[in-house]
Amino acid sequence: KRIFVAGSGPVMNFILGIMVFSILYMIGVPVSQSDKTTEIGYVIEGEPAAIAGLKSGDTLISIDGKKVQNFDDIAIWVVKHPDKKLDFFLLQDGKKLTIPVQPKAEKRKGIGKIGSIGIYPRMNVEIGEVISDSLSENEEVKLGDIVQTINGKPVRHLMDIYDEIEQNPGEEIHLQLIRENTVHPVNIPASIEIMVVDVQRDSQAEKVGIPKNDIIQSINGTPITNYKDIEQEARKNPEQPLHLIFKSGKEFNLIPEFNDNNEFVKFGLILKNYIGGISFTEHIDMQRYNFITAWGKGIQKSFSVIVE
Repeated sequence: KRIFVAGSGPVMNFILGIMVFSILYMIGVPVSQSDKTTEIGYVIEGEPAAIAGLKSGDTLISIDGKKVQNFDDIAIWVVKHPDKKLDFFLLQDGKKLTIPVQPKAEKRKGIGKIGSIGIYPRMNVEIGEVISDSLSENEEVKLGDIVQTINGKPVRHLMDIYDEIEQNPGEEIHLQLIRENTVHPVNIPASIEIMVVDVQRDSQAEKVGIPKNDIIQSINGTPITNYKDIEQEARKNPEQPLHLIFKSGKEFNLIPEFNDNNEFVKFGLILKNYIGGISFTEHIDMQRYNFITAWGKGIQKSFSVIVE
């Protein structure tokens, strides 16, 4: 009887988990390209994957003989094997190859060592928001348009856009947008605007009264031309206040904030990047399943959560 009482709680929790996940799958769950692909969208230079020869556009088939069905499978396997050489079986430029990659070990507070190789999944990048007056009147740019290429290069991840902006500062950027299976070419300035979309409670930014929906124009008199400029300027004099000037003309002095891992936290500001008056985001679809499939997915997801 005691065993029955002690075990009934965990069993009911497991059953409840299956029910909740199954209902969610029937109602509809957000699904992105990165949830259902094993294609690499972006490889960080200098990281183990890039050094080994993995490239953007590669499709991973298996790791150490274990078949991978989505990028979560890849991430979990890599995280669990720091400093251990893994055999990646993949499709690269139409050829099947096996490439050994050794994840580097990174320390995570409260977790310990985890593996990392520096890859991100394929992402369908779309137009998320337009704030430029000139662009908002331009019928060639609409919310939800999928970005196919930038300056003739394929866009497989949001970082492809930022890389191209860094390489062509101040120049015009050429985009090919896909809308209802039709290609729409458009040109935008390679300028980055950084907007404050939210202010964290009890932060320095809130105390000095920094407003939302305003754009940072300069720090210590230096115009912001890159989304990395804020952190670079903050690290020069981490204990000295920085002078921020906003597009509205307002000015503030703030001392840079860093967390326990020495990661920059932007003075308590939640920032969003706009390129040429446009913000880019990942395209998300809603996927719904029938009753039987939803229950199968619910059981699979519950087991997956327990194993992970």
